[in-house]
Amino acid sequence: MADPASSAVAPPQLFSGSPGNGEQVTLNAAEKARLDAMADAGRRSTYATARQLWRQGARHFTRTHGLACPDFEQLPAGGAITPADAGFRSSLCHTQTLVLAAFNPGPIGVDAEPVDRQPPWQALALRWFSGPETDWLQAQDQPEDAFLMLWTLKEAWIKATGRGIAGNLQALVFDPEHNGVVLDRPDPAWRVATTTVQGHRLCVVWQGHAMPEWRHEGLIRDAHWHLHRVDSA
Repeated sequence: MADPASSAVAPPQLFSGSPGNGEQVTLNAAEKARLDAMADAGRRSTYATARQLWRQGARHFTRTHGLACPDFEQLPAGGAITPADAGFRSSLCHTQTLVLAAFNPGPIGVDAEPVDRQPPWQALALRWFSGPETDWLQAQDQPEDAFLMLWTLKEAWIKATGRGIAGNLQALVFDPEHNGVVLDRPDPAWRVATTTVQGHRLCVVWQGHAMPEWRHEGLIRDAHWHLHRVDSA
């Protein structure tokens, strides 16, 4: 059984890899059925890699925290993978070139976007962002990169709090003056960190004290996290 005091200071753990490295993973019946229903080869590869990374991460996380590893045969094929009684939380995200699985004793959300993505940021910001956020974006020398940072901040917060994207993108508001964030669910335990790794803008939102540990393709890497100031609405 994990020690609650040690869990409070234990770092979140992130595992990442490239789609295509999960083809040999052993899936359960529900996962196989979902995989077989996917016609697109890219989707199949990403799905298999994500399930493999989640298994690897769950084994490592539960071993280091003295928890029982979930029964992989009982995992659902989609949605929230982590069993309710697992003693930890997890989050998944993927792009065409990167898959991430994040684990934490408490709530956690992770999101990533390729740095070379060229989204229609003006239209998206006007529709989904606050006025000050949109004004800040328009004043940036590289508004596309700034937009990706804000988008990953918002998506990671939504995932950490178990909500869908519809109607919730303003649940986190960026504070340009302090390079911080304002959250709609106050708790002093929330942490928000961003970085750029493997050609991606990455954000992690979690409850805890230690900074996340990151492993890419099984090797520990230095992510050079930037910790944002956190306030409450």
